[in-house]
Amino acid sequence: MSKDSLGNTLSGTVKVFISEAIILPTAIVAAAFLTRKLTTSEYGQLALAATIVAWVEWTISSFFSRSALKLVSEAEDWRPISSLIIKLHFLMGVCGMFLVGLFAKPTAIVLNEPTLARYLLYFSLDIPFWCIGFGYKNILISIGKYNARAIVSMTRWMLRLLLIILFVECGFGVDGVIAANILASLVEVLVCRLYANLPLWQTANYPARRLLAYSLPLFLFSLFMRLYDKIDLMALKALGGSAEQAGVYAAAQNLTVVPGLFSFAFTSLLLSTLTRLFKTNNRDEVVKMSTQSMRLILFMLPFASLSASVSDEIALLLFGKQFEMAGSVLAILIFGSVAISMLSVTTAILTAADRQNLTVFLVVPLLPITLFGHYLAIPKYGLLGAASVSAATSLLSALASLLIIYRLFKLSVSSATFLRSSLVSLFVYRFAVYLPMPGLLLIAKIALISLSIPLLLLLLGEFSSNELRQIKEAVVARLATISRESF
Repeated sequence: MSKDSLGNTLSGTVKVFISEAIILPTAIVAAAFLTRKLTTSEYGQLALAATIVAWVEWTISSFFSRSALKLVSEAEDWRPISSLIIKLHFLMGVCGMFLVGLFAKPTAIVLNEPTLARYLLYFSLDIPFWCIGFGYKNILISIGKYNARAIVSMTRWMLRLLLIILFVECGFGVDGVIAANILASLVEVLVCRLYANLPLWQTANYPARRLLAYSLPLFLFSLFMRLYDKIDLMALKALGGSAEQAGVYAAAQNLTVVPGLFSFAFTSLLLSTLTRLFKTNNRDEVVKMSTQSMRLILFMLPFASLSASVSDEIALLLFGKQFEMAGSVLAILIFGSVAISMLSVTTAILTAADRQNLTVFLVVPLLPITLFGHYLAIPKYGLLGAASVSAATSLLSALASLLIIYRLFKLSVSSATFLRSSLVSLFVYRFAVYLPMPGLLLIAKIALISLSIPLLLLLLGEFSSNELRQIKEAVVARLATISRESF
């Protein structure tokens, strides 16, 4: 492993991941708070509105996300293309706002939820701010401002939680939750603008045609991934599910965010770093980073197994008896989330190698297969049917991407790492199931088992002596830095 490339990437990943991981405790606290303040029907309607708006936001931002990371990273002067990216994010965000407003009522009619139209109209105001903020955050990553990127996300998620609690306690209900999201997005834009030192609107001396041509295949990939990401919730509702069932399913989805957050933080930096390595024809370093990145995803399996083993206890602790079914859904979805993380890594490798067209072929068949699976499974098996189809198709796409990576670059995941991670996963699952701990003791149980996972992998011989030495050096260097900063 190279300290210069993979080490810096992991260091930046930790910073971005920790900042984005703030969404987990804040989202859990917000969900626990809202499931007790709102009815299951209100929570389900809020989840539907948030899902639709989030899909639009991610779709717009995904048009330029990976292309921005790549082109800004390899540019001699990052400002011209960055100015164009911010301008396009703003214009497309405004278009997205009007489209959501235009189709708010028809969408509510299709989903048989009349109140949803008003929520969608209100929530659509968030789209321009969210898109601009996302564009700025990609630029911060591309120019290496990882600390600033971390501060931006932490500010957003903490402010969002505080505003949700304030507005709901003041009696604004679902409207208050939506207002909290809009204000948090606005503040995020202002903080991003400060750190990037890049005006929101200025002349962009960069050919838009080049950016758009490069972005098209990556946009199609992201578009289908965004459709796929929430199609299970929408299919559940469209195929006869109630607002209450949608609320339970959405609650389970909220608990699967950790693998997604890590892969989002990691693959963004991975793409930026691999782009530079490909540009300098550093083949050996590309191979090392790519294989170690795929190996890193395999380390998620024991943690997913732990989540599945305590899923029912988590659902009861966080959401209460009325959301108990969310535990069974979580136990299935968490493994699909790990598979999608592997897909994110492999497609980042393809993009950095200028094989972005192949990413489209990976996901285009995924959507119709998933829809057909939901059509067969949801009417008969309901929530569990939707979750099972989602997890199965996620695994299918991850396996297909690994096959392409191997055929093109002769890169593969470590079979030894997969075997060790699987063994640890089985042990963790059995141990956690046979050691039930109610209430707040569950937190201690999860923490202790989580800490034991790296130790078990170490005992099985997963880490080489060179890796252990590098970890020791990194820890010592970090402690020395903390010590100097303390004085």
